[in-house]
Amino acid sequence: MIDKIILFILLLILIINSLFIIKLKWYNDYFVKNFDECFKTNNKFLYEIETYRYKLFNFIYNNEYKELIEEFKYSFDFILIILYLILILFGYYLYVNKDINKIIIIIIILIYVIIFKYNGENILNEYEKIEEKKKDSKNILFKYYLVYKILNIILYLNQNDNIMKEKFQNDKDEDLTFSELLDKNISKIYSLTDELRINYIKKNAIDSYDYLKFINFNIDSTLHNNDFFKNIYIIIDGEKYYIEKLNYTDNINNIIKEKLIKENIIKEDASKINFIEFFIENNKILFDIKNSNKDILKEYNKNIQNFIRIYIILLLFIIYVLLHLVYNIINSKIYIYTIIIISIILLTTLWYNLK
Repeated sequence: MIDKIILFILLLILIINSLFIIKLKWYNDYFVKNFDECFKTNNKFLYEIETYRYKLFNFIYNNEYKELIEEFKYSFDFILIILYLILILFGYYLYVNKDINKIIIIIIILIYVIIFKYNGENILNEYEKIEEKKKDSKNILFKYYLVYKILNIILYLNQNDNIMKEKFQNDKDEDLTFSELLDKNISKIYSLTDELRINYIKKNAIDSYDYLKFINFNIDSTLHNNDFFKNIYIIIDGEKYYIEKLNYTDNINNIIKEKLIKENIIKEDASKINFIEFFIENNKILFDIKNSNKDILKEYNKNIQNFIRIYIILLLFIIYVLLHLVYNIINSKIYIYTIIIISIILLTTLWYNLK
């Protein structure tokens, strides 16, 4: 009875682990596909919300990414423990009753465990490299998002000091306020006509310093506002102040720092940065979409793809072997119920996680 319970637990853990690795694979494929699509369209007619770099940052810097990697690690470690126990048990049986067949089985299991462990650890190591890059101030993805967030903040310092009423000519046929331009773009992106819904989305984006995702940063696009982004200004007490000519920036830097801390972009104990100077030095990264995407893809290690493919094959192999063992030790009726239960768990979890 104990062997049946152990087999069932191992099978369940393997399936849970496979769900995490499938989700990791889905995200990797999604971002690679998103990157390819950006270049198929030559980065034209894209809002920032649709770009590879924006989506990638929002994934790897949020809690879902961290939780997914941790869940994979815990289930991977648990599988290794069970496999080690199986090896020990087979070793004990071999010691008690020397059998050439058991020696062959132990060698096969040992080789499998080594390959499985090596590949799983490589996946975790690749993600560890990404974790290190996340903390690196020279990481182009972090630079991009810091510049992006700074721009969101300085263009909307507060309810009174912002550019929402400024006129923005985004092509030859239109002359809208920035607020109206946001409304129009939100309506296009989400296919909405409901004004209340549009205003709700816009307000949430402003509150989280993320409303510029509805603006096009591609300098080659007719939707990009070249005049404003070539010479960016902020509004303070109704007056325009051009970023390049700002003399006194301490107060604005404090506002930026406070809001970045609130959004968990930087830590409270972060070294003192002149955010205005940082923005001036690095703001080209926002508008040079093609080159920044290429550099970011280099940062996001593609080796993960190969390791994940091998890992999935190894998982399928051990699940197949375990199902065969379960079939041999329990009657066919219970086996069918077991498969049905596992299938329901698998499909339900897949649907929930990948919907």
